Amino acid sequence: MLSAWKKLSGGYKGVTVCLAASLAVGAWVMPTEGAKPKGSDKKKGVTDAEVVESMKKGIEFLLSQKKGDNWESGKDWSHGQSGGETSIVVYALLHAHGSLADDPDFAAKIHQRHTNMASAIEYLSKLQPTETYVAGLQASALALVTKRPDEKPGEGALPGLNAAKDYILGAMGSTGGYDYGYGGSDKSLVQAWSVYFEAWGSNKDKKAIDEARKSIFDRAQGMANTFGGLEVAVAGVERGIRDRGAAAKVAGDKKALMIAEAEYKEFMRIKAELPRGGGAGTDFNRALMDARGRLADAERNQLKGAMKDVDKKDANGNTMKGADGKTIREKVPKTKEDLQKEVDQAKGELARAEFEAKNKFNPIGDLSNAQYGTLGAWALVDSPYRIELPMAYWSVQDRFWRLMQGPDGGWPYSANGGQSIQTMGVAGIASLFITQEFLDTELRLVAKPDKNIELGLAWLKKTFKPMGSNMYYMYGVERVGLSSGLKYFGTVDWYREGAADVIRNQAADGSWSGGFWQSEKSIATSYAILFLARGRNPILYNKLEYPGQQWNARGRDSANLSQWLSKNLERPINWQTVNLEVDPEDWLDAPVLLITGSQDPKFKPADVAKIRAYVEAGGMVFSTADGGGKGFSTAMEKLAAEIVENKYEIKKLDQKHALFTGELWQPVKNPPNMWVMSNGVRDMWIHSNEDLGASWQMRRTATEAHFVVPANIAFYAIGREKMRSKLQTLNILAAAEKAVRTIQVARVDHMGNADPEPGAWRRMVKLAQADFRTDLRVTKVTFAQLDPKIFKIAHMTGSTRFTVAAADIAALKAYLDGGGTLFVDSAGGSPEFTNSARAMLKDVYGKDSLSPLAPDHPIILGNFPDGGDVSEVKFRKFGNLKLGSGVRSPRLEGITVKDRMMVILSPHDISSGFMGTTTWGNVGYMPESAQDIARNILLYVNDPKAVAAPATGPATGPAAAPVVGEAAAPK
Repeated sequence: MLSAWKKLSGGYKGVTVCLAASLAVGAWVMPTEGAKPKGSDKKKGVTDAEVVESMKKGIEFLLSQKKGDNWESGKDWSHGQSGGETSIVVYALLHAHGSLADDPDFAAKIHQRHTNMASAIEYLSKLQPTETYVAGLQASALALVTKRPDEKPGEGALPGLNAAKDYILGAMGSTGGYDYGYGGSDKSLVQAWSVYFEAWGSNKDKKAIDEARKSIFDRAQGMANTFGGLEVAVAGVERGIRDRGAAAKVAGDKKALMIAEAEYKEFMRIKAELPRGGGAGTDFNRALMDARGRLADAERNQLKGAMKDVDKKDANGNTMKGADGKTIREKVPKTKEDLQKEVDQAKGELARAEFEAKNKFNPIGDLSNAQYGTLGAWALVDSPYRIELPMAYWSVQDRFWRLMQGPDGGWPYSANGGQSIQTMGVAGIASLFITQEFLDTELRLVAKPDKNIELGLAWLKKTFKPMGSNMYYMYGVERVGLSSGLKYFGTVDWYREGAADVIRNQAADGSWSGGFWQSEKSIATSYAILFLARGRNPILYNKLEYPGQQWNARGRDSANLSQWLSKNLERPINWQTVNLEVDPEDWLDAPVLLITGSQDPKFKPADVAKIRAYVEAGGMVFSTADGGGKGFSTAMEKLAAEIVENKYEIKKLDQKHALFTGELWQPVKNPPNMWVMSNGVRDMWIHSNEDLGASWQMRRTATEAHFVVPANIAFYAIGREKMRSKLQTLNILAAAEKAVRTIQVARVDHMGNADPEPGAWRRMVKLAQADFRTDLRVTKVTFAQLDPKIFKIAHMTGSTRFTVAAADIAALKAYLDGGGTLFVDSAGGSPEFTNSARAMLKDVYGKDSLSPLAPDHPIILGNFPDGGDVSEVKFRKFGNLKLGSGVRSPRLEGITVKDRMMVILSPHDISSGFMGTTTWGNVGYMPESAQDIARNILLYVNDPKAVAAPATGPATGPAAAPVVGEAAAPK
């Protein structure tokens, strides 16, 4: 019977992989502002909001298709095995749950303990797979199920995972590969034994017992030439009997315990009679001789000619039939084309036989089945139960995928060879990444080239294009993207553009079809959701690729770190590599840029400029020296100073820093030797002289500090706020409308670290164009250059104590008296800067003239064109920690002379919020609130006549007074 899966994409299939992160919503990943960040970017492709909406529609469709405790459509697979459809749906929904952690109310309906999921998980936990697709997907789904601390023997996902393990080890060919099911039988040894024991224990007739016993021996014989052999299957039966006995003992069920003891005794008797050792194996020399003989016959026929049987036709060309109704056949000479085709086919078979004889390689099945075996095995090891597989399994798998690769870098569908096809190409690349996780454990300072993977990725870059009508392929693409860490295939952003194409192919009912039968929409929909959900997961670290091999000496360091973060932060987290060829704005989908190496990378000036642009846009750099290389550490110290033009000094990281104290996440008992560079508002660069990457590469999780530190760095970078999804970048949408006004802004230079965040106003210029139709023109000026005829508003910020010369005080007073307005905010909430600003203003006016803005002030109400109400705002988490979580109104102070606003002062950070980042240590407003306040200030000052004069009323903040010690910025 033709399997539903056989029909996928014309019989060719894609690939899947499992991050296997725990899927409970983490403490620090809850949303704090709207799901759509201000200024979110929609380049070529799709927005995050569109991805989420599409996922939810697909999830609702899948939930509507559930039948009892499963999603089986009734269209059985090739051997009549059920369970595969339920496996892939559960696999997709559990991944979707993790991806939608920022919408906990919706995600709750697909939590593993929800009634929608619990019964299906129990169904899979009891499933005994007899097909490769079922076993691979069963393992992948159950590996995502959290292990309960109170689980008893036989409970939880472990029985199902063990059943999948028995199949995966027992069904793989001795030289690799998988077919649709077990060789020689459609039953596992466990199932065959169950039938026998039921017949034996029930004293059925001898015929029934003998037939059941024969089935056991047939199954045992069928495993003679598999990788796991009979021993794996025997161990599976024994484990099941022991589990039943243990459960009976715990329950105090004496009868069940007695039955388990009798079962074990009978199995030991049967086990002693089972065949031992491997079978005869493949006679490669005989196969080679046969192939040579077939070629000789084909070439002889080409010279002498040969006949072939064809249907006999009458004069009118109709097929003739005999009296018995059967078609009449006749012999005719073969054409030259027939004979040449036979020669070519025989040559191909001979080449294959020579290859197999040389490599002692005779794989079974097809590569579609093979990839699901690999996928399931990976899931078993990565499950909460950490099921071990013999290292030889990975060696055989690795060799299989390498030997099956075609000369063009792709992979064929059949284990017998053939042309490369797209679905199997991505299967091969992803499978090699999996095998290398287990086999490539050498610690290096220079990357070891992998020719097979490099050739495969080169093939993919040439052939890739989004195919949203083929969900099987698209999920295979996503698997390669995540396992390789590549953001681009060639120049194509595979997730952004792929997601757009997938969503375009979604039906109105939320489903996808992808070439399936109508009743198989659940399969296509599951693949689509897997693509969207897994690719959308947050990225905390972008690893920088630069020329040479040392940047990737530890090829799995970032991948293993992200996997550890996923499990310990209880949220799926992806990793990614970025390169120096693209716009550094494209790096902003992660808050931290990871740079590794052992020697000076020797960055070019253009490279330095890109790293500087990333940092100025709000990004943070974390570098770590492979092997503790002094050359690399020296280069990083020099580079850090260079990107800030030596304005700030890199210093040894104090052990009282938030990265170590537990303020961000977990305390670090033995902090590594680390250095930091701060701009007075935030730490921009963290460097480790110690080799943290070695611990990540080798998964030395016992060296806990090496994993906790990067977790704390990530939380520092996001300020313990919501993790952004991959598509929620800091890039700004292009302006939809033309500007209706132009505002000239003077950015005042002074001696108090006047411009700690150079990227802040650059981004605000884009925000003003996109969000309130304003052309902002920002100019750096001295006090002497302040001209109210040019600049209606001047901005002043800083993070340190400063003084102003008498001439500058006079220039500022002239500017204010002449019609200008000064907007002052304390960068990072620095009390030193705020106190200096107050002193400066006192010098200007001869007294302390600042007073809080009334709650009905137009700047607060925003009751003018393009303004907005900011009477309720949100502070950063660090701000709430210092000010109290009850603060909801803006704390703005002002100086008004003759009904004109001369000065607006915020003792809390506003301008850093223009960048959209939420770094820890900043007593300031959340970005959206900061941007809204600045918008109102800019619009009000630009045209105060457009609104009513400010009313009087109760103050919205504290009386004007120094804020010494209120919230010191991190040093």
